[in-house]
Amino acid sequence: QTVFLDTQYRMHATISDWASTVMYAGGLTAAPEVRSRLLPNTPGVAANETTSSAMLLLDTRKASGSLTYGCSEAQSGASL
Repeated sequence: QTVFLDTQYRMHATISDWASTVMYAGGLTAAPEVRSRLLPNTPGVAANETTSSAMLLLDTRKASGSLTYGCSEAQSGASL
């Protein structure tokens, strides 16, 4: 018998929603405890532009890399 665990407790919904859509036909949800948790919710972590974002994309095409805010990429017709 197969059992599908439909709730994840590790990551912000912005990240887990992608996995849910692509790999689990939308059946995976983020638990309320983690759905909107960000790094500044962790003791000792200051809130700033980087830590207050659920997901940051790092442009690895540049030798030094750079954080890319508010961007969207498309690959094979799917928005990432």
